[in-house]
Amino acid sequence: MLPVKQSINFYSAEFRPPELPQSAKLLLQVCGIILLLNLVLFISLLAIQGFQQQTLADSQLQQETLNQRLVKITASLPKRTPDNTLLARLEREKEAVVKRRKVIQYLKNDSLYDSNDFVAPVAQLEKQNVDGIWLSRFSLLNKGQDIELYGLARQPQMVSKYLQQLSTRPAYEGRAFRRIEVNRSTQGNWSEFYLSTRQEEVAEERL
Repeated sequence: MLPVKQSINFYSAEFRPPELPQSAKLLLQVCGIILLLNLVLFISLLAIQGFQQQTLADSQLQQETLNQRLVKITASLPKRTPDNTLLARLEREKEAVVKRRKVIQYLKNDSLYDSNDFVAPVAQLEKQNVDGIWLSRFSLLNKGQDIELYGLARQPQMVSKYLQQLSTRPAYEGRAFRRIEVNRSTQGNWSEFYLSTRQEEVAEERL
């Protein structure tokens, strides 16, 4: 009996593995691309976060360096003590300015004395600015016809300069200050002065 030989072709179609459908291949490709994009996005976010942290650390270091420099500069500045006399004078002058403005506003709004006899003298008095003179208060008498001035002068001769400048104001032209008193003040080196245009026998009507 003769042996029987058989040959099998494994490359034939029946022995080939089944191929995936085209839709399945496309789905796998899309999933791969999405996975790759997510990986790239994750790596990018990590890089951005690291850059931001480094930038924040650099900013904090610069701020700390600037603060240290500021402390050194502040410490190197000479310490100055305020002049109490100057501060007190400044406060008095501020109070005087506030009072003058209140009086001017009152005179402008008061219908009883709606006249330049009051407004002009006070307004022009406010413009007076002589170094070494501080006007503490004033009084308008006899419906604005007379005025009394009280204040302090650094030097007595400054009072004459103050009156000369005041006489150039339109509201004070022709006004004669009949009483001029300058006395040594108890407040440091200042001199107290009193100026008045009124006559003693005239009855007073003060504002």
